[in-house]
Amino acid sequence: MLPFTRPTLDTEEFEAIKEVLQSGWLATGPKVAAFETALADYIGGDVQLRVFNSGTSALEAVLLAYGIGPGDEVIVPAMSFVASANIIVRCGATPKFVDVDLVSRNIDAAAVAAAITPNTKAVIPVHFAGRAVDMDPIYQLAEQHDLLVLEDAAQAIGTQYKGRQIGSSGNPVCFSFHPNKNMTTIEGGALAINDPVLLKKSKAFVFTASKETRRAAWM
Repeated sequence: MLPFTRPTLDTEEFEAIKEVLQSGWLATGPKVAAFETALADYIGGDVQLRVFNSGTSALEAVLLAYGIGPGDEVIVPAMSFVASANIIVRCGATPKFVDVDLVSRNIDAAAVAAAITPNTKAVIPVHFAGRAVDMDPIYQLAEQHDLLVLEDAAQAIGTQYKGRQIGSSGNPVCFSFHPNKNMTTIEGGALAINDPVLLKKSKAFVFTASKETRRAAWM
């Protein structure tokens, strides 16, 4: 049987797990803070980084913190993992699917431009299979139409765009550390951003609460 994922784990990882179990800190704690600091330093761009229980949760938290909800449209590529669209639906908004480029398999800026309506509030470019989206035209469209750009970099930790790490731009970028990713924490995700207000709002949402309760917390 072919395994769904087979992460590389060695003595160093097992010793680190043992150290955590013996420390008494089984959630949050100094190891989490150290990981956030190290990852922010690696990404660069003076971003702040916070971990989440998954990349999906991080993406959803940003949409909720930004106020995305019923009546809003969010543009997303038609070729991606289901989470890219699921988070939009969970917020009560409508995903608007656009085609991808046949070579890169990434979202096409021309298709995004054609899909923008007065109800469009955000666009979620997905760095598919670790290949960077051409972000400059996406940023330009966002500036012209006052859109949130939320980068789904679940598969793109370590990817660079024009010599800079994905995540260093300052706009919200979310990563995943599921075992099928190229860096894993077993489960988990992270948000990199340089907007402290949006970061604080994103971290305030409790995902066991209803979406109405979570949204009302910042209305």
